[in-house]
Amino acid sequence: MAFAQLFRVAAVMAGFGRPWGFCGGWALDLFLNQETRGHVDVDVAVLRRDQVALRRHLVEREWWLEIADGSKLTPWEDGRIIQPPLHGIWASNQLHDPTFIEFLLSEGNETTFQFAGDPSITLPLDEAFVRSEAGLPVLAPQIVLLHQVGDAATPPPPTAALAALGEAQRKWLRRGIERLYPGHVWLEQELNSVSQ
Repeated sequence: MAFAQLFRVAAVMAGFGRPWGFCGGWALDLFLNQETRGHVDVDVAVLRRDQVALRRHLVEREWWLEIADGSKLTPWEDGRIIQPPLHGIWASNQLHDPTFIEFLLSEGNETTFQFAGDPSITLPLDEAFVRSEAGLPVLAPQIVLLHQVGDAATPPPPTAALAALGEAQRKWLRRGIERLYPGHVWLEQELNSVSQ
């Protein structure tokens, strides 16, 4: 079955009841409804405001949780609130498949998603977390792509994902790149068909 590993992760998240979605490379594959490359792990975006509910949800299902700070991992103890700039949570459970999930805390409130690199770059929450064609929750592709622009290790632009964006998604991405990375090569080579 396509995306079988992601459906198993979705089963772990069943009953969570807060906004969440696959992010990173898997998000773009879900957006395109096809696996375009191999993936090392599974990344899941959750709002920072929901971290206590996330911790409770995962601990009840016997997941071991650690806070990532660069190369340092610290057990996520009960009662600890993860503050910026920390945003990564490593979840492991050797009795589960997959045995590892990385959760990434995103900024936002009841109605609005805020981009981590600049909180003035926003998107309505119901547009930031959407359903893929496969029925799985996903962080909107324009948000994932804006994260990739700032990643020094990013491969060449994912042309298929960029080409599949709707007009509003492309405009949002263009505005984000112009604000954060003026003159970035994607503006000329990949997004030049979007009117300013």
